[in-house]
Amino acid sequence: MEEREQKNSLSGDVSRVLETIMELSPAIEAVAQVSKDGLPTAWQVRGAASVEEIVSLAAGLFAAGCNLDVLPDTGEKKLSVTTDHGTMYIRELNESRFIMVLFARGADIGTWENAIIDLITKI
Repeated sequence: MEEREQKNSLSGDVSRVLETIMELSPAIEAVAQVSKDGLPTAWQVRGAASVEEIVSLAAGLFAAGCNLDVLPDTGEKKLSVTTDHGTMYIRELNESRFIMVLFARGADIGTWENAIIDLITKI
């Protein structure tokens, strides 16, 4: 498949933050700001992955976590789901949006989590 990089943003600041997150590591395959109803508002994706499919999955996982009351109730709801293909990290930005970061298989999220948190506070 042809490798491409997709970019879109409604805000230059958000776009720059997402671009900076992507530059943290080649293990980061996608990053998106998503409304809780599953609509991507800004994103960057490496490769041929469909941003719509990725954020739809992230929105469903986040909603399920909230509805099942399994996310921490600390005001900073977050979750990560690891499969054979990689790890999806989702963190609430506010009551209407979250950030999703997709890591390649074997990536150590702990290495990047604090840097990502630092960057998303600028959104």
